[in-house]
Amino acid sequence: MSESDFISGRSQKKKRLDTADAVILEEAIHRTERASDHLRSKLRGRLKITVSDTGEYIFDWSENRAHAYKLDGNDSPEVDASITLSEETLVRIAEGSLNPQICLLSEKINIEGSPELPIYFFNLITPT
Repeated sequence: MSESDFISGRSQKKKRLDTADAVILEEAIHRTERASDHLRSKLRGRLKITVSDTGEYIFDWSENRAHAYKLDGNDSPEVDASITLSEETLVRIAEGSLNPQICLLSEKINIEGSPELPIYFFNLITPT
C-alpha cells in the first residue's frame, strides 16, 4: 500500500454485499446503528423476507434494537408484512444499482401486508 493510499483511506475495503445473508443478517443490522431516529421509528415491527433463491429471513425490530435471522423450515412466526424477491434483486438494491420503487412497479418485489415496513426496510438497505 502506498503512502497516498494510506492517507486517502483507500486501504479500507468495502464490504461485499453479494448474498442475501450478507445483506439481511449483516449489513441491514449494521445500517440500523447509523439510521436516523425517524427511520428507526418507522422500522418497528417484524418483517418476513422471502428470497426465492436462498430461503426465508426475519428482520425484527420489536424490541430496543434490530435482529435478523434465517428461518428454518419449521418456523412460521407472526409478521407485520412480507417481502418476496430474488437474491439478485436484493443484492442489487443494497449495492445501489437497482431502485426498489422500480422493482415494485415491475413486480420484481411482492409485498403482503402493510407496505410501510417494507418500504422503510428498503430505505435502510439502499445506499445513501
